[in-house]
Amino acid sequence: MIFARQGFYYVIGTFRLTAFYCLTNGIIALYVPASLFFIKNYFLFIKNMSLNFMNRMGV
Repeated sequence: MIFARQGFYYVIGTFRLTAFYCLTNGIIALYVPASLFFIKNYFLFIKNMSLNFMNRMGV
């Protein structure tokens, strides 16, 4: 009975660890492309703003 309980806790622990690992990896895998996409869009936005400003000033 004690061995069964130990095994049960071991399985639950490994499952929780695996779930946590998959969750964090999933967040990282989603976050990295999203942040790269955001940075790219941000630079394009800044470039377009500066071009619009220069066109408006007649440069």
